[in-house]
Amino acid sequence: LLSAAALGASAFRLSLAWPRLLPNGTGGGGAGGPLPSLNRQGAAFYHALLDACEAAGLEPWVTLYHWDLPLALQSSYGGWASPRIVPDFAAYAGAACAEFGGRVRTWVSEGGSERERETGERGAGGCERRARARARPSPGPP
Repeated sequence: LLSAAALGASAFRLSLAWPRLLPNGTGGGGAGGPLPSLNRQGAAFYHALLDACEAAGLEPWVTLYHWDLPLALQSSYGGWASPRIVPDFAAYAGAACAEFGGRVRTWVSEGGSERERETGERGAGGCERRARARARPSPGPP
């Protein structure tokens, strides 16, 4: 962080790891319910990182999701391939914003490149698309 500040940067982009903050994915929250309780050790890690940003004079830009889905959500219902992810992500985002919102002005929901989103070359979403494509029966000869 000090190197970034020495180079004249005014901001630092960091990504929260959903599994670090909510190892089981939901933490007991849900759509319309109370916000899940974050893992305190995970939250402490990010508070320390935000402290370091502040000490270096860097504004934190925080990405909520950067290809690190909790395994429990992938195993339970297929992760991003299922609409069931929506309330779980909303609960996670709400809990993260409640925890760090007083220290962060700029939030980014997803941290992949346009190429990654278009081609699926990286991340679980791409693996799921390729697996579904392989699982489709061949149309056979014309």
